[in-house]
Amino acid sequence: MDGGTIEAVMVIAVLAVAIVAAVEDVRSHRLRNVWSTTIVVLTIIGVGVISVLDETGYPLGALLLGAAAYGGIPLATHLRDPNDIGFGDVKYSAALGMFLGFLHGPVTIVWALVLAALVTLILSKVLRDEDGKVPFGPGFYIGALVLVIALA
Repeated sequence: MDGGTIEAVMVIAVLAVAIVAAVEDVRSHRLRNVWSTTIVVLTIIGVGVISVLDETGYPLGALLLGAAAYGGIPLATHLRDPNDIGFGDVKYSAALGMFLGFLHGPVTIVWALVLAALVTLILSKVLRDEDGKVPFGPGFYIGALVLVIALA
């Protein structure tokens, strides 16, 4: 196997886990730690294997900047008012950001975050529950998916 094959497997695995998490968020308005942790573990293992196979070191900074780029605004929103967005959403967005940081770098992630906000705004009309809560997971997922597809 080469680095490109490992990357393709990692993309499929991460996106599969992420969509399960987004669907669960729609159903229960919860993003459990198991989903975010699995995305982070898959990303780190994938990056490690690719670095060994291609005999190149991968900069850890890109992963951390990706997490900060995609998870920063949700974190700031949560810290301002935890009722606006849950910490599960923050962890999920940061995990997806780490994955996107590996694939595309932190600067392009801003576009995925803008798309995630727009999708969430649109979905909020459809998916808002009786308490007025909106699941953010689907928006974060769709933003990440579009970035992966657009830049593939």
